[in-house]
Parts: sequence; structure tokens; C-alpha cells
Amino acid sequence: MPDLGELERRLWDAADDLRANSGLKASEYGTPVLGLIFLRFADARFTAARDAIEAKGPAGRSPSSRREPMRCSPSASRRGAMST
Repeated sequence: MPDLGELERRLWDAADDLRANSGLKASEYGTPVLGLIFLRFADARFTAARDAIEAKGPAGRSPSSRREPMRCSPSASRRGAMST
């Protein structure tokens, strides 16, 4: 794991590179940066939720709690009604 000084230097270098080479004005480069921060946040939340779900094990329902698929009866199909 890099030390905080190294991490800070790399972040500032990346920010300087973005400002210098992106062709964006200072008021415009906040949007893509905030978008990347949000994507990182969403990925971290998704990973945590997936790990929690996977830790619970298979989530199969008991056979008695499963719902039967809807079927069309021949007479009801002419009227567009579904039966269960």
C-alpha cells in the first residue's frame, strides 16, 4: 500500500494532467471528475451488497412458496384474459 504522501502526489499529478491535456475549462472538468467519483462509490456499494448476499448462501424458495406461471385458457385467450 503506498504511503499517503505518494498517493497525494499521484492524485495531484493526475489532476494536473487532466487540467493540462483535457481541453476543458476549469469550470467544465468538475463534471467528469464527479462522475468518476460517483461511479467508484456505486461500484463499492454494489460490491459490498453482492458480498453480503453471497455470504447468506443460496436463496432458493421452498417448492410450496413458488407461484405457478400464468396460463391462457383456450376460451379466455379469445377475450385476452389470463387465468392462474
